[in-house]
Amino acid sequence: MTKKSRDLLGLPVISLDEGVKLGHVKGLVIDPPSKALAALIVESSGLFREQRFIPLAKIHSMGFDAVTISRITNAEKGASLPHIVQLWKDKVTLVGARVISENGTVLGRVQDYTVDLDNGQIEGIELAESSLNRMLKGSHHISVHLIRTLGREAVVVSDNTAESMNRIDGGLEERMRQMLPKKKAKPEEPTDEM
Repeated sequence: MTKKSRDLLGLPVISLDEGVKLGHVKGLVIDPPSKALAALIVESSGLFREQRFIPLAKIHSMGFDAVTISRITNAEKGASLPHIVQLWKDKVTLVGARVISENGTVLGRVQDYTVDLDNGQIEGIELAESSLNRMLKGSHHISVHLIRTLGREAVVVSDNTAESMNRIDGGLEERMRQMLPKKKAKPEEPTDEM
């Protein structure tokens, strides 16, 4: 089961042992070398908002309506998770990063990315060329297998990515094409050959 990163943001985080809502998912921490989610950032509800990290290994489940953890102590302060804090400080957020091929062709920007909810692996990125182009031509999906590097400013993909992208949404161009009546083939005119 997969989910877009933007759909994880704002989900409530529930402790199964205590039956308590800790807060909401405020952000995602990415581990670029493994192309996976490393942790969730949770902001607690209430008067004194506190930010905590939940490492992927301590997440019980990431569902459609909530994220569950076994106990409250699974949401930890950054001081006890230096590796995750370093990843967070590296600010590899993906959304908004340029997508560039190994040969130097800019394909667009990352609009979103898809995460496998069972193992946290990034399955692929959603690419949009520009706001206007996205509206006209739609957006495309690039599989993680075509991604070479996840960086703070750019995502580097293999040279053959442009030919291997899957269209997600056809945009206005495709919708207009579907709405217009199809042209009928002209019947062939008889020839005067004798």
